[in-house]
Amino acid sequence: MKHPAVEWYDSPIKLPEGRIGNWAVEHTEFKPGKVVLLDHRESYLTGRPATFVKIDRPLKQHVLVEYAEFTGSGCGEEKEEGSMMRGIWMSDEPRELRQAAEWLIATAPTGKVLVGGLGLGVIATWLGLVSASVTVVEIRDEVVDLVFPHQRKAGYEPIRADLFRYLKKLKSWPYDHAFLDIWQSTGEATWWSTLMPMKRLIRQRFGATSVHGWMEGTMVGQVRNTLMHGNQSMLKMLAGAGLSVPTSRGWKYDALPPEMSEEEITLFTTEPGSPAWEKEYGPLFPLTRFSH
Repeated sequence: MKHPAVEWYDSPIKLPEGRIGNWAVEHTEFKPGKVVLLDHRESYLTGRPATFVKIDRPLKQHVLVEYAEFTGSGCGEEKEEGSMMRGIWMSDEPRELRQAAEWLIATAPTGKVLVGGLGLGVIATWLGLVSASVTVVEIRDEVVDLVFPHQRKAGYEPIRADLFRYLKKLKSWPYDHAFLDIWQSTGEATWWSTLMPMKRLIRQRFGATSVHGWMEGTMVGQVRNTLMHGNQSMLKMLAGAGLSVPTSRGWKYDALPPEMSEEEITLFTTEPGSPAWEKEYGPLFPLTRFSH
């Protein structure tokens, strides 16, 4: 498979630092030296070469941060209960700019575009330059109030709503394309809990196919790996070689056949909601199984 070249993209946004409640836009900077454009994890899961560049001067970036009180549960024993934890939702570092820009270049979206999750307004601002109509659905009032007042001329319109509920209330699909990014983690659990059911809902109800999730390729790569390495034939081969192997793929995969071909795995990971997907896998995964 031929992949797009890994290129450097400049940030289209300029936001002041600010904080509303537990949400904040902050400025940080990369010091001169090596900067990641495509890291080793994404390289392994997508088959693309890891890429780094050197910068000779500091590079400022915007970061969208959520602060939450540490309750003492889980890991992080060095923190005292009641202290604040800093969770990063997104930034306009070169790696994230590349990931968004590649979708724009590959898709060349025009017409009406839905953006799920405002973040720092990077993708919405870029889309406003090329698309006739951009609608952004963002659940957090704080994020809209931090970002949108500084991007009113960017060409997008924010709707303050939960994306799942917004999609379920739509009577028809008015969009030509959709770009979804309402998650922090890019692990396979996010594919199961959010991206897959959301794409499935859109495809099921409206037949829409031009729907992309941020870091979708990385998430799909993890699901594919789990399915391939969890095939019974693979487990038997590894066990026969004296290697320790997991006994199952994990509960999310329990309903799937114990052996899946490359074609079946491709259908399962890339076509949620399509007639073929629903016929084969729909009965195994009712949408009510998921949290939304």
